Amino acid sequence: QRKKYIIKEINGEKIGFISYTYETPRRYGYKTINSNILSDNAALCINSFDYSNLDGFYCEIENEINLMKQDGAKFIVTAMHWGEEYDTYENSYQRDISNRLNQLGVDVIIGGHPHVIQPFTSIVNENGHETFVIYSQGNSLSNQSEEEIGIAESEDGYLVKFTLEVKDEKLSIKEYNIIPTWVYKEDKGDGTYYHRIIPVEDAINNPEKYKLPDYAYERLKRSLDRTRSIIGTDYNN
Repeated sequence: QRKKYIIKEINGEKIGFISYTYETPRRYGYKTINSNILSDNAALCINSFDYSNLDGFYCEIENEINLMKQDGAKFIVTAMHWGEEYDTYENSYQRDISNRLNQLGVDVIIGGHPHVIQPFTSIVNENGHETFVIYSQGNSLSNQSEEEIGIAESEDGYLVKFTLEVKDEKLSIKEYNIIPTWVYKEDKGDGTYYHRIIPVEDAINNPEKYKLPDYAYERLKRSLDRTRSIIGTDYNN
């Protein structure tokens, strides 16, 4: 039977990874993703959840978390495809699901789908378990530029680098580093483009390293301003 997760061993410690995407309304009794009907075989290959049956999702992922722990995972990362497109703040579903996954023992939630960044936060439950939640990382590599769709925020993203430590026989986050990014659409001169993921702060501080045209640095600064307006300016620990 196909496992719905993977376990990676990093520096001798096992970390569990699992991802889910939201389903769109059923058609002719079949599950759909982005309104595309999934065959029964295809549906078995995709971890999905139904917003109208979250209890079913919670039961399923709780079972998968327990299986990951049985396989030796000391730290659980869940990727969630959720939220509203082009909305720079999370919705109530994202918050409710995050709170439940925190109760189930997930350590990090990495969100995507909105195509723009959303805030990150930390949730601590009554038992002291902490979950780091990224509601949306925005677009990492994408052609959704301001010129293409009229939404400048679609050019922005951020990466998160986690450093973990073993403390009290548990694996937990020691520190994290937020890296704002911007997608640079570079004209190759033949009607096609390179798309480069630019770490915004490093490029602003070291312009000679990236060799971007002047207009790109102005857009980098605007991207950083947009990112800071959503996640704040004090985003590293």
